[in-house]
Amino acid sequence: MVAVMTVATSPTFPLSYPVDAEHGGKRAVGCLAMFIAFVVILLSAITLIENGVFIGLIGGLIGAALVTTLVDRTLRNRWASGREVTIATETIQIVNKGHTEEQIDLQKEVSPLLYTFTVKRGGRVKKGWHVLALVLEQDETFLPIYTFCSPTEFEELPASKSFKLLEKKKGEDQLKLAGMQRRMLEAESYRSMNGAEMTFLQFQSFLETLETQFPKWMPKS
Repeated sequence: MVAVMTVATSPTFPLSYPVDAEHGGKRAVGCLAMFIAFVVILLSAITLIENGVFIGLIGGLIGAALVTTLVDRTLRNRWASGREVTIATETIQIVNKGHTEEQIDLQKEVSPLLYTFTVKRGGRVKKGWHVLALVLEQDETFLPIYTFCSPTEFEELPASKSFKLLEKKKGEDQLKLAGMQRRMLEAESYRSMNGAEMTFLQFQSFLETLETQFPKWMPKS
Protein backbone atom coordinates (compact mmCIF):
# COMPACT_ATOMS: atom_id res chain seq x y z
CA MET A 1 0.00 0.00 0.00
CA VAL A 2 1.24 3.46 -0.85
CA ALA A 3 0.67 6.39 1.48
CA VAL A 4 2.11 9.69 2.56
CA MET A 5 3.71 9.44 5.99
CA THR A 6 4.55 12.22 8.41
CA VAL A 7 6.84 10.80 11.08
CA ALA A 8 6.62 11.96 14.66
CA THR A 9 9.89 12.53 16.47
CA SER A 10 10.90 9.37 18.32
CA PRO A 11 13.53 9.08 21.06
CA THR A 12 14.74 5.86 19.41
CA PHE A 13 15.86 7.68 16.27
CA PRO A 14 18.25 7.70 14.58
CA LEU A 15 18.82 3.95 14.38
CA SER A 16 21.84 2.48 12.63
CA TYR A 17 22.34 -1.04 11.28
CA PRO A 18 25.87 -2.00 10.15
CA VAL A 19 25.49 -4.16 7.03
CA ASP A 20 27.47 -6.40 4.68
CA ALA A 21 29.35 -8.28 7.40
CA GLU A 22 30.60 -10.73 4.75
CA HIS A 23 31.79 -8.06 2.36
CA GLY A 24 33.92 -8.61 -0.74
CA GLY A 25 37.22 -7.58 0.81
CA LYS A 26 36.86 -10.05 3.65
CA ARG A 27 35.93 -12.87 1.26
CA ALA A 28 38.92 -12.05 -0.96
CA VAL A 29 41.32 -12.26 2.00
CA GLY A 30 39.76 -15.57 3.03
CA CYS A 31 40.17 -17.01 -0.45
CA LEU A 32 43.78 -15.82 -0.67
CA ALA A 33 44.61 -17.31 2.74
CA MET A 34 43.01 -20.61 1.70
CA PHE A 35 45.03 -20.73 -1.53
CA ILE A 36 48.33 -19.88 0.16
CA ALA A 37 47.77 -22.47 2.92
CA PHE A 38 46.97 -25.18 0.38
CA VAL A 39 50.01 -24.44 -1.78
CA VAL A 40 52.42 -24.20 1.17
CA ILE A 41 51.26 -27.50 2.69
CA LEU A 42 51.28 -29.29 -0.67
CA LEU A 43 54.79 -28.11 -1.59
CA SER A 44 56.08 -28.89 1.90
CA ALA A 45 54.74 -32.44 1.68
CA ILE A 46 56.23 -32.98 -1.77
CA THR A 47 59.60 -31.66 -0.59
CA LEU A 48 59.80 -33.47 2.77
CA ILE A 49 57.95 -36.75 2.11
CA GLU A 50 58.78 -39.29 -0.56
CA ASN A 51 55.79 -39.65 -2.89
CA GLY A 52 54.04 -37.09 -0.74
CA VAL A 53 51.67 -35.70 -3.35
CA PHE A 54 48.61 -37.53 -2.00
CA ILE A 55 49.41 -36.63 1.60
CA GLY A 56 50.05 -33.06 0.49
CA LEU A 57 46.69 -32.83 -1.27
CA ILE A 58 44.77 -34.16 1.73
CA GLY A 59 46.78 -32.09 4.19
CA GLY A 60 46.45 -29.04 1.98
CA LEU A 61 42.66 -29.30 1.86
CA ILE A 62 42.40 -29.77 5.62
CA GLY A 63 44.90 -27.00 6.34
CA ALA A 64 43.23 -24.60 3.91
CA ALA A 65 39.86 -25.19 5.59
CA LEU A 66 41.33 -24.58 9.05
CA VAL A 67 43.16 -21.43 7.96
CA THR A 68 40.03 -20.06 6.28
CA THR A 69 38.01 -20.65 9.45
CA LEU A 70 40.68 -18.94 11.56
CA VAL A 71 40.85 -15.93 9.25
CA ASP A 72 37.05 -15.65 9.22
CA ARG A 73 36.87 -15.71 13.02
CA THR A 74 39.69 -13.20 13.31
CA LEU A 75 38.15 -10.72 10.88
CA ARG A 76 34.48 -11.27 11.75
CA ASN A 77 34.17 -8.40 14.21
CA ARG A 78 37.27 -6.43 13.22
CA TRP A 79 36.76 -5.45 9.59
CA ALA A 80 33.48 -3.69 9.00
CA SER A 81 32.30 -2.92 5.48
CA GLY A 82 31.72 0.76 6.26
CA ARG A 83 28.11 0.54 5.02
CA GLU A 84 25.10 1.02 7.24
CA VAL A 85 21.36 1.51 7.03
CA THR A 86 20.03 4.40 9.09
CA ILE A 87 16.47 5.25 10.07
CA ALA A 88 15.88 8.85 11.08
CA THR A 89 12.71 10.86 11.59
CA GLU A 90 12.61 12.05 7.97
CA THR A 91 14.76 9.61 5.98
CA ILE A 92 15.91 6.04 5.59
CA GLN A 93 19.37 5.81 4.02
CA ILE A 94 22.07 3.42 2.92
CA VAL A 95 25.32 5.15 3.85
CA ASN A 96 28.81 4.04 2.85
CA LYS A 97 31.62 5.62 4.90
CA GLY A 98 29.64 8.83 5.30
CA HIS A 99 28.46 8.94 1.68
CA THR A 100 24.72 8.49 1.03
CA GLU A 101 24.14 5.80 -1.61
CA GLU A 102 20.34 5.65 -1.49
CA GLN A 103 17.77 7.70 0.40
CA ILE A 104 14.03 7.50 0.99
CA ASP A 105 12.22 10.67 2.04
CA LEU A 106 9.64 9.71 4.66
CA GLN A 107 7.65 12.87 3.97
CA LYS A 108 6.79 11.54 0.50
CA GLU A 109 5.07 8.43 -0.85
CA VAL A 110 6.79 5.15 0.03
CA SER A 111 6.00 1.79 -1.51
CA PRO A 112 7.53 -1.31 0.11
CA LEU A 113 8.18 -4.47 -1.88
CA LEU A 114 8.62 -7.63 0.19
CA TYR A 115 9.55 -10.81 -1.67
CA THR A 116 11.42 -14.06 -1.27
CA PHE A 117 13.00 -16.82 -3.34
CA THR A 118 15.09 -19.88 -2.55
CA VAL A 119 18.82 -20.34 -3.14
CA LYS A 120 19.26 -22.85 -5.99
CA ARG A 121 22.96 -23.56 -5.58
CA GLY A 122 24.89 -24.03 -2.36
CA GLY A 123 27.87 -21.83 -1.55
CA ARG A 124 28.24 -19.15 1.08
CA VAL A 125 24.52 -19.69 1.64
CA LYS A 126 23.06 -23.19 1.80
CA LYS A 127 20.95 -24.52 -1.04
CA GLY A 128 17.27 -24.29 -0.18
CA TRP A 129 17.64 -21.31 2.13
CA HIS A 130 15.50 -18.22 1.59
CA VAL A 131 16.56 -14.82 0.34
CA LEU A 132 14.30 -12.27 2.05
CA ALA A 133 14.21 -8.85 0.44
CA LEU A 134 12.60 -5.61 1.54
CA VAL A 135 12.94 -2.92 -1.11
CA LEU A 136 11.59 0.57 -0.46
CA GLU A 137 10.52 2.25 -3.68
CA GLN A 138 10.07 6.00 -4.21
CA ASP A 139 10.15 8.04 -7.42
CA GLU A 140 12.25 5.45 -9.31
CA THR A 141 14.60 5.14 -6.31
CA PHE A 142 15.05 1.68 -4.79
CA LEU A 143 16.51 1.15 -1.33
CA PRO A 144 17.15 -2.62 -1.11
CA ILE A 145 17.65 -4.53 2.16
CA TYR A 146 17.98 -8.31 2.35
CA THR A 147 18.99 -11.29 4.44
CA PHE A 148 19.22 -15.08 4.28
CA CYS A 149 17.40 -17.57 6.48
CA SER A 150 16.66 -21.27 6.75
CA PRO A 151 13.23 -22.66 5.80
CA THR A 152 12.47 -23.14 9.50
CA GLU A 153 13.41 -19.55 10.35
CA PHE A 154 11.22 -18.32 7.50
CA GLU A 155 8.22 -20.32 8.71
CA GLU A 156 8.64 -18.92 12.23
CA LEU A 157 8.99 -15.32 11.03
CA PRO A 158 5.80 -13.42 12.00
CA ALA A 159 5.93 -11.41 8.76
CA SER A 160 6.51 -14.43 6.48
CA LYS A 161 3.08 -14.13 4.85
CA SER A 162 3.90 -10.58 3.75
CA PHE A 163 6.70 -11.84 1.49
CA LYS A 164 5.54 -12.66 -2.03
CA LEU A 165 7.30 -15.37 -4.01
CA LEU A 166 9.52 -14.01 -6.76
CA GLU A 167 9.44 -16.37 -9.70
CA LYS A 168 10.41 -16.11 -13.32
CA LYS A 169 10.64 -18.94 -15.79
CA LYS A 170 13.78 -19.07 -17.89
CA GLY A 171 13.37 -17.18 -21.12
CA GLU A 172 10.05 -15.64 -20.08
CA ASP A 173 9.38 -12.18 -21.46
CA GLN A 174 9.39 -9.74 -18.54
CA LEU A 175 6.74 -7.59 -20.24
CA LYS A 176 4.28 -10.50 -20.09
CA LEU A 177 4.60 -10.85 -16.34
CA ALA A 178 1.99 -9.55 -13.94
CA GLY A 179 2.58 -6.03 -12.64
CA MET A 180 3.73 -7.08 -9.15
CA GLN A 181 6.17 -9.68 -10.51
CA ARG A 182 7.56 -7.10 -12.92
CA ARG A 183 8.11 -4.60 -10.11
CA MET A 184 9.75 -7.23 -7.92
CA LEU A 185 12.08 -8.27 -10.75
CA GLU A 186 13.11 -4.66 -11.25
CA ALA A 187 13.70 -4.33 -7.50
CA GLU A 188 15.70 -7.57 -7.53
CA SER A 189 18.08 -6.18 -10.15
CA TYR A 190 18.87 -3.32 -7.74
CA ARG A 191 19.18 -5.68 -4.77
CA SER A 192 21.62 -7.97 -6.55
CA MET A 193 23.90 -5.04 -7.39
CA ASN A 194 23.52 -2.59 -4.49
CA GLY A 195 21.58 -4.38 -1.76
CA ALA A 196 22.52 -4.00 1.91
CA GLU A 197 22.86 -7.41 3.55
CA MET A 198 21.71 -7.71 7.16
CA THR A 199 21.95 -10.63 9.55
CA PHE A 200 18.63 -12.38 10.11
CA LEU A 201 18.32 -10.84 13.58
CA GLN A 202 19.04 -7.35 12.20
CA PHE A 203 16.46 -7.90 9.47
CA GLN A 204 13.83 -8.93 12.01
CA SER A 205 14.55 -5.81 14.06
CA PHE A 206 14.42 -3.63 10.94
CA LEU A 207 11.04 -5.08 9.94
CA GLU A 208 9.60 -4.60 13.42
CA THR A 209 10.81 -1.00 13.52
CA LEU A 210 9.17 -0.18 10.19
CA GLU A 211 5.94 -1.90 11.20
CA THR A 212 5.84 0.04 14.47
CA GLN A 213 6.94 3.47 13.26
CA PHE A 214 5.35 3.53 9.79
CA PRO A 215 2.09 1.54 10.00
CA LYS A 216 0.37 3.56 7.25
CA TRP A 217 2.53 2.08 4.49
CA MET A 218 4.34 -0.90 6.00
CA PRO A 219 2.48 -4.27 5.82
CA LYS A 220 1.63 -5.61 9.26
CA SER A 221 2.70 -9.09 10.39
